[in-house]
Amino acid sequence: MTESAPFTQIQDLSTALATLVASTAPSVTAVQSHRSRSSGFVWRPGLIVTADEALSEDGEYTVTLSGGDTVPAQLVGRDPTTDVALLRVDRSDLRPVPLEAAPVPVGGLAIAMGAEDDAPPRCEQRRRQGDAVPRRTLESPQIGSLRQR
Repeated sequence: MTESAPFTQIQDLSTALATLVASTAPSVTAVQSHRSRSSGFVWRPGLIVTADEALSEDGEYTVTLSGGDTVPAQLVGRDPTTDVALLRVDRSDLRPVPLEAAPVPVGGLAIAMGAEDDAPPRCEQRRRQGDAVPRRTLESPQIGSLRQR
């Protein structure tokens, strides 16, 4: 391995991460209820996954899409045990986040993306990266089995 090889590997990683963030950012949303704000992501066209704890009980929710449009959303299902909620928006043009089937191993690189707290009217993205830590993960089929409302 030459001295420039580690630098090239870092450049390759940087390029791969930038590509990942750019391809995922259009699927990141900001979710707002009377209680608070949260980030979400397009799971399937018209369906947004977000944190259950951020949703109020009054049923009034809006989702700000990456392009800046704010649309009303309806609660489809929620699971307080896993802190996951599923919202429906009347938009069929949304691009889902490509989800990996295999979990990130402990110690592996993980990137979390979300909308900034002051996202509307523009949905600015932020990302965090770090090591994966052991925790319970929610697999895609489990999202589909959320308690229906």
